[in-house]
Amino acid sequence: PGDAIIVAPGHYVEQLYINKDDLTLTGAGVGMTFVDSPANLPLFFTTSADNYPVIFVDHAVDVDIASMTLDGLGNGNANYKFIGVGYYNSGGSVSDMDILNIIDTPFSGSQHGVAVYCYGDDGGSYVFDMTDIFIDDFQKTAVAVNGAGVTGDMLRVTTVGAGPTGVTAQNGIQVGFGAVYNVTDCDVSGMDWTGGTWTASGVLPINGGVAYFDGCDIDACQTSVYFSDGGGSFDNGTVTNPTGDALYDYSAGAKVASAEAPPLAQPYDGPEVFSHNKMAIAVSIDGSTFTGTGATDSWGPTAYGYGPVTFTMDNSTVTGWDW
Repeated sequence: PGDAIIVAPGHYVEQLYINKDDLTLTGAGVGMTFVDSPANLPLFFTTSADNYPVIFVDHAVDVDIASMTLDGLGNGNANYKFIGVGYYNSGGSVSDMDILNIIDTPFSGSQHGVAVYCYGDDGGSYVFDMTDIFIDDFQKTAVAVNGAGVTGDMLRVTTVGAGPTGVTAQNGIQVGFGAVYNVTDCDVSGMDWTGGTWTASGVLPINGGVAYFDGCDIDACQTSVYFSDGGGSFDNGTVTNPTGDALYDYSAGAKVASAEAPPLAQPYDGPEVFSHNKMAIAVSIDGSTFTGTGATDSWGPTAYGYGPVTFTMDNSTVTGWDW
């Protein structure tokens, strides 16, 4: 505890396990220091199922990791649920990192493959920050932060999805189950599910999650911004080249079936029990631009609720939507 560890350039094939507080781990830079996933990861933490992170921070705070590349090497098949960086009941930060190939070989519909996952379930308070992160070739969700007491900032996080695919409904940035985050100057692209019923989401505050987006650009996503039983704001952002709808402010209630209701998002994990209780949802938009493609039956920013919904929109431009 308290050490600053400087990691030389090279490839380190290991599941890196950290359970000490106040630790700094700094590589030589992206593309120079690599943590590579072994074929099999023995250590895990359990949520709705066991999660196997390549870098695993377990019940530790103030653990800061920076300046390296994490490569999952497509080793998800033998490690369900496969995680890149996992913070479990832990806090700290990740910065100046590329996180790649947190995926099965080949890319599959198995519901795992999360590049960064911070999860809190013991009632504690954990601050987890992300800065200057690039994520590509993940399977289910690029970033998931779940659990009451989990808070933090995401700054300049870029997530690149698979584009149009019937394999799985991907999500870019998920803030769920009581987590609260500021998300600033982040870019999300290519979250597009073609299989029907569900929807992929660019950014997804869900099931009690609250996210305040500022200056974020969402491009080529199916549902670009989806507040689903989750609140917050979307300010100074853009939505471009959508394959679905712009933004939902949606209190799902008991998920009553309705032809007019938005399609349901498909989040990663979260507490085993979460009651859809027609919770009150509040969302505000300011200074944002939503540019549709003119597709038939496409929707601009939309508020819909089985429970109480508050929706405020100012100083914004909405063009190119059927509705």
